[in-house]
Amino acid sequence: CRVMEGGAPLAREGESPLRLARRRVPAPATAGERDAWVVSGAAGGEKYAVQQQKLRAGLAVALKTTFTFDDANVAVLDEDSRGGSQATAENLRKLLGDLRRRLTRDDTLLLVLLGHGTFDGADAKFNLVGPDLRAAEWKGLLDAIAGRLVIVDTTESSFPFLDELSQRGRVVITATDSAQQ
Repeated sequence: CRVMEGGAPLAREGESPLRLARRRVPAPATAGERDAWVVSGAAGGEKYAVQQQKLRAGLAVALKTTFTFDDANVAVLDEDSRGGSQATAENLRKLLGDLRRRLTRDDTLLLVLLGHGTFDGADAKFNLVGPDLRAAEWKGLLDAIAGRLVIVDTTESSFPFLDELSQRGRVVITATDSAQQ
């Protein structure tokens, strides 16, 4: 796991991503709102669909109980949902556009990407239902958000997201430390 904030290492030696998240996600006493999104992309088969369902359900519960996020501020997008809750590029563009208008610099967005990623030697992508989003597209969508961002990409080939999304005021956690993993 590679963790950077503003291009500098952030995790303590041997620290787990969950412990780091507990340390870095602001407590409820902060002045701003806290939103959490769990985006569970295209599963790629029944075995992975079951794994992703368990992960996203458990994470949603932990966000509401352990991390005390308000129920209304926890969103789950996945492959099986329909309408605005399906994990598609179109829905993400629309929802992130809504967040751009709503979040202030005092607010925090935790974005967790579950599923699969790819890297073709030029572009890293997070696999969604339908067309995927490249790391550069995620950057364009997220750069306009005024609040603090904590981004956790749990996918293979996630390392290019670290370089693309890192900037001041953001914590970016990736599952890999090279594009080939």
